[in-house]
This record gives sequence, structure tokens and C-alpha cells, in this order.
Amino acid sequence: EQRVLARIVGGHRRKIAAEGFDQLLPPWDRRAIFLIVLLRLAVLLHRGRGNASLPDLELIPRGRSLEIRFPVRWLKDHPLTVADLTQEIALLRGADFRLKVYSSRGLRAV
Repeated sequence: EQRVLARIVGGHRRKIAAEGFDQLLPPWDRRAIFLIVLLRLAVLLHRGRGNASLPDLELIPRGRSLEIRFPVRWLKDHPLTVADLTQEIALLRGADFRLKVYSSRGLRAV
């Protein structure tokens, strides 16, 4: 449990080190990356730390990837978040993980 927690906390900012997941016990060797990604997205999306609530999001896990769907107008109204998501896609790619961002109409947004 300590190793999993250390891995999650250690991976929640900046670049994710690809090595070390194999040292975790199953099933955490495969699941820890998803917990890291979810924590990173929560931090990224809670940008203003204000009282404004987030829109309803749809998360679709597929293998070592995650699709996130936003309401159509929300991404257009939040360009700084789009920039952060674009950077996050590149950082996660380095950890052999794919993040795909779409509008609710199925259009690739980032």
C-alpha cells in the first residue's frame, strides 16, 4: 500500500517515470497509472479552486488509454484548461499512456 501511494503521489506532477510500476503487486502494477492519471486530471480541472462546479464529464477507460468527453461549449469557454490538457497529453504519452479529449459530440477537441 505504501508503494502504491508513493507512486501515486510521486506521479501527480510533471513527467511520470515509466519505470517502477512492475515493482508493485498485482493488480496495482496495472491500475496505479489510472489512479495517477485521475489525480492529475482532478488537479488540472480544479484550476480556479473556486465554487464553480465542473460540467458532467464522461470517462471511458480503454487499455492504457482514457477518453474524456466534455460538453461542447465548455472547452471553448476554457482555453487555459485546453492548453493544460494538451500538455498533459504529451506528458502521459511519455509514460506510454494515451489521453484523448473529446467534445460530447464525439469531435476530437485536443
